[in-house]
Amino acid sequence: MTDKRRKRMTDAQPSFSYYAKGHPMITMHGRETVYIENFHRLFRLSTTEICLTSALGPLYIRGKNLCITSFSSMEIHIRGCISSISFGGEG
Repeated sequence: MTDKRRKRMTDAQPSFSYYAKGHPMITMHGRETVYIENFHRLFRLSTTEICLTSALGPLYIRGKNLCITSFSSMEIHIRGCISSISFGGEG
């Protein structure tokens, strides 16, 4: 492995300073599953939209047939046909 490639891979590793600041950690597996850690609370729930609050503001997961498969104070696992994940306003 070249030094340049090794540096890119190291730079891509998650920064724990984000975690310490309370920022959410989002991991997607294809378009069917998303794992979100470090959120504040579940704000809105439907089969087409799930809204969480986070240190960075509202976090919207949109799609079809969305369902929560696991939920705790530390993380949430969502399955369905995910079309978008966004921070901020309603749009």
